[in-house]
Amino acid sequence: MNLSVFRNPFTSQAAHKIAGTSPQLLHTLVGKSLLGNTTEGKCQMHDLVHQYSLEKLTHTQEPQEITICQLHCDYFLERVAGWAKALKSATTVGLAFTGR
Repeated sequence: MNLSVFRNPFTSQAAHKIAGTSPQLLHTLVGKSLLGNTTEGKCQMHDLVHQYSLEKLTHTQEPQEITICQLHCDYFLERVAGWAKALKSATTVGLAFTGR
């Protein structure tokens, strides 16, 4: 149910950090056709399974849903901050290279 927080394909690293799933569990879910693999090596939940799982998550314990959603937000905010830092340093290097 916790994986339903992902609307798009996700990595096993993200699944572990946000939902606490192991690579073995992801492999089992793929084997049971509850998850699929993308060409990029990510996992993706079928739309109907996603809809059902998301419904289950929202109708269970509210604190669990809030925690999973917060972990999801924190994970991607951390990634965006890393991208912003990398972009800023690349821009600084580019400006130094051009002499500005």
